[in-house]
Amino acid sequence: MTVINTSPAIHLHAVLPGGLGSLAGLIGEVIVPWEVGQELAAGHAKDATWQEVQSLPGIRHRRSGETRHVDRSALGCQSDSPRG
Repeated sequence: MTVINTSPAIHLHAVLPGGLGSLAGLIGEVIVPWEVGQELAAGHAKDATWQEVQSLPGIRHRRSGETRHVDRSALGCQSDSPRG
């Protein structure tokens, strides 16, 4: 499972043959957080990334309230700081 942010989604949609669908084929399920979906939807007139996110298998768009928090210490992080 891979979580993708807005800018990488837009750029990968533009440069990958087959768009984000080929990304899901290479690395498995791609998760688009609700907030990222909102940003993509706001820019849908500029490109087709949002339509692709909604229609392709292997790409899951999380709904509001579906966000999960990760215990950073379980990942081996020493602190909550970005450089920690």
